[in-house]
Amino acid sequence: MRTLKDFLAQECANLEIVLDETLRFKYGLRGSEEFFEECRVRLTFLKTELSNTSETDTDGLQRISFFLNQLAGLVSRIERSSLGQYSWPFVLLSAHRPGDF
Repeated sequence: MRTLKDFLAQECANLEIVLDETLRFKYGLRGSEEFFEECRVRLTFLKTELSNTSETDTDGLQRISFFLNQLAGLVSRIERSSLGQYSWPFVLLSAHRPGDF
């Protein structure tokens, strides 16, 4: 049976694939590479935190899960904005909700 830590590691890997294969080259706005880099830095931070967190540290894993979910939501909104489903102002405003890191 997979542990929560294993599941979160797989989710990090999935998000990394999305960043590399889907978002990296689809930016249409000038300066949007910063969004890709910011997401990449945040994901790297979460992967480091995950590797330093014990499988028995449920509070730590829950915190990582929360932030990973926030990052995945942001990446999803950026991706959907490139498809015309959201405007960039919506993506940016949604990215700065209280509780985001």
